[in-house]
Amino acid sequence: MFAFSAFAVLLFTKIPDYSTFFGTTVVLFESSMGSWSLALYKKSYSIEKSDDLHQHHAYMEYFYVGQLFHIVFLMTNLLILLNLIIAIMSDTYAFWMTEKYGVYFKGII
Repeated sequence: MFAFSAFAVLLFTKIPDYSTFFGTTVVLFESSMGSWSLALYKKSYSIEKSDDLHQHHAYMEYFYVGQLFHIVFLMTNLLILLNLIIAIMSDTYAFWMTEKYGVYFKGII
C-alpha cells in the first residue's frame, strides 16, 4: 500500500486528497475497506474548466489514468487477500491431516 501511496502522491498532486502521503494512504486504506468512489478523479479535474481543447483532453487522460490506478490498486489488494486466505486454509488443512491419523489410530487401539 505504501508503494501505491508514494506513486499516487507523485502522479495525482492536483487532487486535494492525494496532496500528502498520509492523506493518500488514508484514501487507499478506505478504498481497500470498501469505501471508494471513482468520482474523486472526475470531481477534482472538472473544477478547472477551460476553453482549450488540448487541456481538456489532458484532464480527461488524467481522469482515465486515475480510474485505472484505482482499479489496479483494488485488484492487487484482492489478489493479496485471496493469497492470504489460501495460505491460511492450506495451513489448517495440513494441521488437520496430521491430526486425522492420530484420531483414527486412537479409535482403533
